[in-house]
Amino acid sequence: PPDINESERDFSVSTDADGSPAIRFGLGAIKNVGHGVVDAIIHDRQSNGPFVDVSDVFTRISSRDFNRKSVESLAKAGAFDGLSERNMILENLERLLEFNRAVHKQQDVGQQGLFGEASEATKPRIDLVETTPTSKDDRLRWEKELLGLYVSEHPLADMAGIIQSVATPIADLAGLRSESKVRVAGVIAKINKIITKKGQPMLFVIIEDLTSKVEELVFPNLLKTTEQLWEDGGKVIVEGTLSDKDGETKILSDAVWKLSNKTAKELQGSTPKTRRPAYQAKNRITVLVPAQTDKATLKQLQSFFAESHQTNGVAVELVIKNGASLQRMTTQYRLPATQDIKRKLETLVGSKSVTM
Repeated sequence: PPDINESERDFSVSTDADGSPAIRFGLGAIKNVGHGVVDAIIHDRQSNGPFVDVSDVFTRISSRDFNRKSVESLAKAGAFDGLSERNMILENLERLLEFNRAVHKQQDVGQQGLFGEASEATKPRIDLVETTPTSKDDRLRWEKELLGLYVSEHPLADMAGIIQSVATPIADLAGLRSESKVRVAGVIAKINKIITKKGQPMLFVIIEDLTSKVEELVFPNLLKTTEQLWEDGGKVIVEGTLSDKDGETKILSDAVWKLSNKTAKELQGSTPKTRRPAYQAKNRITVLVPAQTDKATLKQLQSFFAESHQTNGVAVELVIKNGASLQRMTTQYRLPATQDIKRKLETLVGSKSVTM
């Protein structure tokens, strides 16, 4: 995740706990955190060294944009993780902001007053009220909301075996015929509710698994009996009919269940799980980003993705070293699955680092 003591404005390369290089999210990538706050954090850190604790952050940062929304977003995205637990910051948010205002008010009028000399023993401090730590679901939901992807881990990581036993990987849907009966499982990434001409509600839902994402259409009759299952971040198993109308793969939903061990066992061995086709369609490009990749190369890679993007291309997946593990993320870009694209990518990340 982004880190208040290590992140630059954009993506950068930092050192993991085990000493190996890793890609670090930029503070500027966090939704609701403006350039004013980012610049203030980086400038103070460069001038006065790393922040030692939460009190130090709220004593040193002086910016009119360092407000409730930006601090809340920094905390939810994990920028304070090296100094304090996320929920600790959020539950003490008003006290921290009041502390920040009081410190800088004293500094502005040139008074020592309450705070005295700025020695280690008398530096302004605030004690935070203990609270319940952030749940895994909340942590991952916030990362997705504010960073655009899951950073610390994927919410389905510990359910991969269950999903594989009952569902078709979403990335494999592109190789199936339209009107095939399919079953997929994943986490709900986005919900768009509309009202039909008959005045009934229906949903357009984006479901994401560990391989890709797909749009599900939930018609009024199904929604009427399953409404409680359709919520942001919810984990579901969906059966339906595959459609490629207008050139986009979608699923017309027929049934839905909450994703759980119990449901998976009940569905194992039943239709309509569609097996992987005998041939493997080129439905994505996977790019392995070496741990030692520098900032300049990352920017070149991003520029290449943007310049080569085609709406009818295939999804681009990055595989990034995150400590001792590999982290997969599907980007917003789609590229032509051609040998020319592969060669150009390999000039940036190295040979044998690109698969299609």
